[in-house]
Amino acid sequence: MKYSSSILVLVSILLSNTLFAQLDKDYIKSFKKTPKSFVLNVITEKEKNGTFIYKKHVKYVVEIQDYLMKTQTVFDTVGYKTPYHRKFTYTYNNKLEGNILLLREYDLKNHLLNEISYTWDKGRINILKEEHKDADGTILETITYKLSECLNPELLKNVPLAQNEALKNSFYVCEYSSTKKPNLSFNSVDIYFGGELAKSVKFENNNPSKIASYITYLYNKKWKLSSETKTTSSEHQYKTTYEYDDKGNIVHKKVGFVEFYYTYKYDKFNNWVESVETAKGSSTRTIYKRTINY
Repeated sequence: MKYSSSILVLVSILLSNTLFAQLDKDYIKSFKKTPKSFVLNVITEKEKNGTFIYKKHVKYVVEIQDYLMKTQTVFDTVGYKTPYHRKFTYTYNNKLEGNILLLREYDLKNHLLNEISYTWDKGRINILKEEHKDADGTILETITYKLSECLNPELLKNVPLAQNEALKNSFYVCEYSSTKKPNLSFNSVDIYFGGELAKSVKFENNNPSKIASYITYLYNKKWKLSSETKTTSSEHQYKTTYEYDDKGNIVHKKVGFVEFYYTYKYDKFNNWVESVETAKGSSTRTIYKRTINY
């Protein structure tokens, strides 16, 4: 998210939102007490004849400095035809503001593969541009951002109303993004209310005037995301709902008709050290194990 007055991370995240490539740099905000480093193992198992068998295993090793992600190394250990091992480094403007300037991706022989550079506005509050390059400096993708008060009635259709009395005088802010690749361009807009993401709109490729789909977001009283509903151009809807424990971690997620359940083990700082994800009617489970160094 580029509009930085708030964060729409399910900050209890990882869970099934874990991406094979890397953890988002904001993942560390999910910790109750920020560590110096941690190791995360994500293990997917499938039950067969009463025994769980390894299916996939990805390992993340993360170093943290000044409450910011400094490096991240990803090891694909089991389950993929082509091994994926990567190291990511992060450069920020300073430790107080923590605005990311450069994200670099290397292989484990320290060969540069790709990088993303970030340009901020004069107040260093919002990102204006992302530039994606390969190791030779060739531009692969450029994303530009623009913020303005949101007055377009078409975009504001179906935007959830304020769910908190304290926000009744807030106004809608639109963050427009334009992505350009060599043979493709597409646009989107995120609509915020009181600093929280209320609606995301995606337009059709190479057609910035026709809406392809949009997602609306609702929050509970503690400002945890309670549901998100995607609506396509044909008016089909796909809804995901979330429930949390008293520590703010997801315990139940329903995606359409599929239900996921999560259990946790915690350390003395109330950071979870193990979580297990199961799906109703499925023989597969995913285990998340964190070794945390404070």
